[in-house]
Amino acid sequence: MGIAFHMSYGFIGSSWSYYYENKIPLEVVERYDFYWRILVATMLVEMIFASILYVILVLKGKSLFPKWMALCNPLFIILYVLPIIFALPAPIGGYVAPACLNLSTMVFVGLSIIVIRRNLIPMQSERT
Repeated sequence: MGIAFHMSYGFIGSSWSYYYENKIPLEVVERYDFYWRILVATMLVEMIFASILYVILVLKGKSLFPKWMALCNPLFIILYVLPIIFALPAPIGGYVAPACLNLSTMVFVGLSIIVIRRNLIPMQSERT
């Protein structure tokens, strides 16, 4: 889904470029924007569903994560980061805001690697 989202920027950028060169009407650009919004909404629903499922699995003990990691999912991380982004002075907040989902994914994956690695190393030493 993320790949489709990032690829869509090429289509949107091209359509705006063609619009400003008077090669296509504004309606075409608006149609691309409409489809892009559908893609964003789909990604948001997917992230909410995956985050809820992740929280349930972690709290039920069905993963290698400790229960506190249930609070460290992409959705919650975005909710933590958004107030910081809005507090940043212009134009910094405007540069950081589009990367919010990528930042939350990076923090989530980074934390997951650290926690799993800490949990797996003691398990492996117990086996030997």
